[in-house]
Amino acid sequence: MSFEAFLGKFAVLCEISKELYILHKGNNVVILYVRTFRFICGSSYGECEKYNLFMGSTYEFKTITEKLRFYRLNNSMSQSELAEIVGIDRLTYIEYEKGLKYYPHSIMQKIADVYNMPIDKLLDDYHEFAYGNQGELIKGIRQKCRLNQYDFAKAIDVSKSTIQKAEQNRGGFSEKSYRKLMKFCKSNRIELRCRNDTSESVYDGRRLLIL
Repeated sequence: MSFEAFLGKFAVLCEISKELYILHKGNNVVILYVRTFRFICGSSYGECEKYNLFMGSTYEFKTITEKLRFYRLNNSMSQSELAEIVGIDRLTYIEYEKGLKYYPHSIMQKIADVYNMPIDKLLDDYHEFAYGNQGELIKGIRQKCRLNQYDFAKAIDVSKSTIQKAEQNRGGFSEKSYRKLMKFCKSNRIELRCRNDTSESVYDGRRLLIL
């Protein structure tokens, strides 16, 4: 039923705005609020329900795969169109939406630029860590706990060389190692937060801080 047909069954008692009406039929009075939004068409009913429920918000989306798919659909783009713009082939981009262990910063930045948004809106917690000042952060946590590299590595359950390379920014901390680090921080009540700090930032004006 069209909006006009719906209104035809009632008499408009008062039009407060283009979205809000007070209607009546006999002795019955109802309030009608009209909200319009662009429908995001997913590949299944469940996906349509999930994406349209949030009305443009990715608050509940924790994974990069969910965020990539949501923003692409929200911008009415096909996988081929987006892949061509960022300079990768379609099959490669499909893997991005399926899930990768590590997403290259350069490609993620290009995707963020397409959507005209800061890159952190596309990232999960691990990639915020990986793109940021991880060497400084890991060293800061170790020093806060007053541990040498060997004992710190043992406490986290990673190799000493992993800590050495990470602190010298010579090798990326894997997501598995990152989860171990977060578990260690939680058990030792070490809180990590991000804040804007463009003066010393490595990644997009954001730094992880030790509290």
